[in-house]
Amino acid sequence: MLGLVVLLAAIAYLAVELGVPVGGISRGDAVRASANALPSSTAPTVDWAIVAPLGLFRGGATDLAAPWDQIVWVVRLRGTYPPASCGGPALPGAPQRCPPDDHTATVMLDYRTGQFAMATIEP
Repeated sequence: MLGLVVLLAAIAYLAVELGVPVGGISRGDAVRASANALPSSTAPTVDWAIVAPLGLFRGGATDLAAPWDQIVWVVRLRGTYPPASCGGPALPGAPQRCPPDDHTATVMLDYRTGQFAMATIEP
């Protein structure tokens, strides 16, 4: 827990140092847009929402797909996100095996426009 607090403080400090621009969408708008971009089958709750450079959250994406210095709203949601696919067809007489639902989503939206940039979904 302490590690998460330190990470969030470092991100907030970095965002201030980078000069987070004035005129972005509000936190409430970012939360609503994130919930709409990645619908949950249960009512999602918000863990946190911060403004930060996309590079801190883009995982293995390249600069072409996710520019490091793009300022984004990063919204962490908890909900129920069914798997995109249950794999191939089940064998005759066997039940379809689907992976379990995921319960955490991190959605990144452009800070100024609210346009979807990328998302990650985790168990």
